[in-house]
Amino acid sequence: MYSTLRVQKHLRKVKLFRLLLSKKDKYILVRDPYKRLESFYRDKLGKHLDENKKWARSQKIFFKPLELEKMSVREKFKALNNLSFESFVKLLPEVYSKNRHLHPQNRLFKKIKHKRVLYMEKEEDLLFLAENLHLDLNIKANTTDKSKHHLEWTPNMISIVNNLYAEDFKLYNFERK
Repeated sequence: MYSTLRVQKHLRKVKLFRLLLSKKDKYILVRDPYKRLESFYRDKLGKHLDENKKWARSQKIFFKPLELEKMSVREKFKALNNLSFESFVKLLPEVYSKNRHLHPQNRLFKKIKHKRVLYMEKEEDLLFLAENLHLDLNIKANTTDKSKHHLEWTPNMISIVNNLYAEDFKLYNFERK
């Protein structure tokens, strides 16, 4: 959804201080933490994972914990390409604070006095967004849908996510696995 919003030609990015000063109604869009992490793993971590491209911030944050800083481009590419979903989740405690796509959502939205919380998993909320912001939700700007293979969650992985995103589960009433 973030990517879809970015490519809507009539929307523009607003600085946080302007948003906070605005008298307009504010809505926040939240996503189930498990689905959000699956999306990050599929899209942000693997996005344009190509030996000939520049590294994205979402990829660079894994260099230090994976001890890749002094490795060649090819070795970095191979390590990130081979990073399992389980290994990714186990690295979250070291990296989640380094990328806004991994930050707990309550931290992202804590300063915003919102009128309503919208949920990405609720069709009626997406329709509300589409109608009120005049969005074309058919525009897909990320690769998540292209790699929808099933990702397995172990009890240890669930525990890590439940701890890191405990406040999100509580505040937004997400169901824990």
